[in-house]
Amino acid sequence: MEATVMWQITRTIVTRFEFRVLIRGADFFTKF
Repeated sequence: MEATVMWQITRTIVTRFEFRVLIRGADFFTKF
């Protein structure tokens, strides 16, 4: 059970990080 919870938490953090990178990348491309 603990491994599953840790995996879900890690996945959530990674998803948020990717989402932030996508937003920053879109903002970067919009400036051009």
